[in-house]
Amino acid sequence: MSNRTQRLAQACAERDAQAALITETTDIRYFSEFTGEGCLVISKDRNILITDSRYTEVAGVQAPEFEVREFGGGQYYAFIADAIRDTGASSVVIEGEYLPFRDYEAVKKAAPDVQLVSTVGLGTGLRICKDEQEIALIKKAAQLTDECFDYALEITREGMSEIELATELYYYLGAKHHAEKAFPFIVAAGEHGSMPHAEPGEHVFAKGEMITLDFGAEYQGYKSDMTRTYALGEPSAKMKEIYQIVLDAQNTAESVLKPGMRCADVDAVARDLIAKAGYGPNFGHGLGHGVGLLIHESPRFSRLSDETLAPGMIVTVEPGIYLPGEGGVRIENTCLITETGYEPLFKSDKKMIIL
Repeated sequence: MSNRTQRLAQACAERDAQAALITETTDIRYFSEFTGEGCLVISKDRNILITDSRYTEVAGVQAPEFEVREFGGGQYYAFIADAIRDTGASSVVIEGEYLPFRDYEAVKKAAPDVQLVSTVGLGTGLRICKDEQEIALIKKAAQLTDECFDYALEITREGMSEIELATELYYYLGAKHHAEKAFPFIVAAGEHGSMPHAEPGEHVFAKGEMITLDFGAEYQGYKSDMTRTYALGEPSAKMKEIYQIVLDAQNTAESVLKPGMRCADVDAVARDLIAKAGYGPNFGHGLGHGVGLLIHESPRFSRLSDETLAPGMIVTVEPGIYLPGEGGVRIENTCLITETGYEPLFKSDKKMIIL
């Protein structure tokens, strides 16, 4: 068994269960490397992958440690019940936040002698600290993102539109690095910079505008996340002012990252600095989040978070100031929590760049 499935079996034992039924697609990939449709039944001694004929061959290639079982029409729940019985489990953990009630009822009907133990955060809790393989893949994704930013600076020009820049960067990642985008890129120029999740549109870059670029590459399923705000020509004094405040907040919050640090306290470092500068109401979102197979994972940096940093976590630190009608600034780094502190995964400069 892999270390991941061993830890899952241990998590089941802690819940007085002998096996787990994994149905969420990200968790299926995490525990088995399988990227198709189906489910997993994992116990201390058995790894079973259930899928249909569309994915049987790829399942055998991607998940060699799993026994692949192919079901036909109408047999899905019966196959799940048979797999559970073959593990000898009388109690099975299910992912309560992902298994629809209809499917829960169907599994219960197919395996009436098995207790289904609903739990929340099973896969998320095991994925929160990355292993060496995951860290290496995310570092590679970060490297590609750095190179993508260099390319963005090369091609940004007056008269280019937001959607044109985003499309050029998508093509660059695919053609140059055979990589995917980690998520739909945010390109927000001028007044659009006041919208944290603005979608790139037809707005054309003009001299003096700030451009916020929130983007990242995906490498072998693992994602990176970076934001830089840069200027096309000399920006206004107001935009320079908020840039420096955001940069100070980002650097200061990043500097306190270490094991044992409360996520709410990291959030407060940046939030308090921005508030003292007079822009507290203009920073509404959380400071950051975990990154891995998903672009938004645990832990979360927010005022409400009760999570604590630990070695192996990979997190973003991304404060911003947003001024409706004027524009905005956000600066984001992704960082690995180490045994003694943190390691930033990006090399791209955070200081203001004026093209």
